[in-house]
Amino acid sequence: MAGDNSSIAMVSVDGIDDDDGGDPRTMVQFYQDYSGVPPELVRSSVADPKNRVKFPVLLHKLVSSGDYADSIAWKSHGRSFTITDWDKFCEKATLHHFCTQDHEKIMQWINAYNFRLIEYDHDTGKATFYHERFLQHHPWLAYTMRPWSI
Repeated sequence: MAGDNSSIAMVSVDGIDDDDGGDPRTMVQFYQDYSGVPPELVRSSVADPKNRVKFPVLLHKLVSSGDYADSIAWKSHGRSFTITDWDKFCEKATLHHFCTQDHEKIMQWINAYNFRLIEYDHDTGKATFYHERFLQHHPWLAYTMRPWSI
């Protein structure tokens, strides 16, 4: 999206746990900031020719609706979302919106669209995910997300 009002930004996240349960570390990541991209710049050509709705678009609607706030919600800054209860999320939300209750399948889709796991609580299973084009008040950006492979 050349000339799209996006910019390069840097974020520092403190307290990310190592996978082995070691000491928290600070992660510094550069990312493309798409929060300034207006909906008019998202071309209609990003639509699926078979008129299928993409996983990120459905996920964005699901998180933003608030109907499943007991299992999935935006973080206060609106740049990431947390699945707080995988069992409830898979039981209610995923079956209705994604036609599956399979936790592994949902993770495959999350990974295929290059969401990054930025926080994980081993005790509760709470997981926070981030993607630079998945922003709370910018649903049109979800249409521009492309999968790596499924």
